[in-house]
Amino acid sequence: MDPDELTQLADRYGTDKGTRARTAHNYTPHYHRYLSERRADVGAVLEIGIGKSDVPGLAAPSLKMWRDYFPQARIDGIDIRDRSMVLEDRIETFVLDAGDPIAWYGFLTGRSYDLIIDDGSHRVDHQLITLAACFHALNPGGIYIVEDLVPADGTPQPIDGTTHVGPAPSRYNRTGTAMVTEAVLQRFVDGGELPSEFLGPNDRLYLEANIASVEIIAGAWWPKTAVLVKKDACI
Repeated sequence: MDPDELTQLADRYGTDKGTRARTAHNYTPHYHRYLSERRADVGAVLEIGIGKSDVPGLAAPSLKMWRDYFPQARIDGIDIRDRSMVLEDRIETFVLDAGDPIAWYGFLTGRSYDLIIDDGSHRVDHQLITLAACFHALNPGGIYIVEDLVPADGTPQPIDGTTHVGPAPSRYNRTGTAMVTEAVLQRFVDGGELPSEFLGPNDRLYLEANIASVEIIAGAWWPKTAVLVKKDACI
């Protein structure tokens, strides 16, 4: 069977979200399942983290993938480094520290999105701070994706060419004791709660009231990804 169109675009541009990059995660077939019927309706996409391509000389592969997949959408990319050279038709990039809630507030004022993808630092604190900030800017019925989840069960995982065994590698969980993002999201799946020191009480209440569903998906390589769907009628 031929790959779906999103996976074909991922592989053409060399993003690891697809199936052919050196560290391919096989995420796009799952994303296509959620997004294929929304393609004509998505008007704005935000991706945190502007990655490199397996194709030499090609920058921002996933931003280009999203642009081609959603023919009407504006694509915004966020990175802590200046990626302004990526500016192309319907693509714009911005410099922002995803761990800074005040910076998020300033950036998101007046903006809203139909799809948000967090492929940034993969640090637990950054993932949950970003979720708290950005879910407010996600339109009702929108999709929010958190990629490269630190395993919650101690599964061995390659980190910079080595193997680390443990639930929260220090590279991604700088606090050392915080519940990792996968475990926080699994608590929502199991009981509708999002316990985390990185979520303020008001943000936690908003998320718990407005998330319709969470699916945690295993990729082909070590990291999992999570797809959150926002309720159509938000509180």
